[in-house]
Amino acid sequence: MAIANSSQLRQIETLGTECALTAQRLGVPRDQLARFFAGRYIPQPKQLEFHAACRLADASDGPDQIGFGGARGPGKSRSTIASVAQG
Repeated sequence: MAIANSSQLRQIETLGTECALTAQRLGVPRDQLARFFAGRYIPQPKQLEFHAACRLADASDGPDQIGFGGARGPGKSRSTIASVAQG
């Protein structure tokens, strides 16, 4: 694995901070976000919306289906797998 330079590390840190703030706003729990980060997965805002919807489905009166569509390539499969893998 390549080692990131200081500029890349700052960019990763900024992405992580923006991700954490968006996750908090959407109601994604800290422990879930920590597991994503531990797996080197930094969700995009649209992916965080999906993850927040998945957490709503945990409730007995929550949704039993969650739709997630869009153009090819913006991370639908990755976010679905990450949500299932982190349990």
